Amino acid sequence: MNRGYVLIFTLNLILILIVFFYFKRKVIELKDSRNFLKEVRDEVDRIIVELNQTTAQNIALIEERINTLKRETERAERVISLISRERGRRNTAASGYEKIMKKSQSGKGHVELPKEEDINEKVLKLYNSGLSETLIAKEVGLPVGEIQLIVSLNKRR
Repeated sequence: MNRGYVLIFTLNLILILIVFFYFKRKVIELKDSRNFLKEVRDEVDRIIVELNQTTAQNIALIEERINTLKRETERAERVISLISRERGRRNTAASGYEKIMKKSQSGKGHVELPKEEDINEKVLKLYNSGLSETLIAKEVGLPVGEIQLIVSLNKRR
């Protein structure tokens, strides 16, 4: 009977060792999968942090470019406005020159002022429209020095 017990004991021991190594391998696999999952999670966290930093930098660059575009647009609008005003002044001056030339050629010499308009206002209006002081003097029939005086007095106000 001792042999029977020894045989059963040996079989039990072999079975226990097989079960032990089987479970040991399973525990190691579980431990490795947990480590793998932890590594994957850590890598995902690093990628998210890096993406957030890159996104913040991109947003800052975009905002800077938007502000630059706004400044350039405002500058362009100011230049366009100045060009439009200058074009209007030149058109007014050109029509004034044409009017004076037509009057000069027709022999009248100078343009009659409307009765309700003051001569100083007429001089300033012509000066602001871009006409030279010489042409204004010819237009209103006053000396150039008087035109210069009217303009300089108006500038001081």
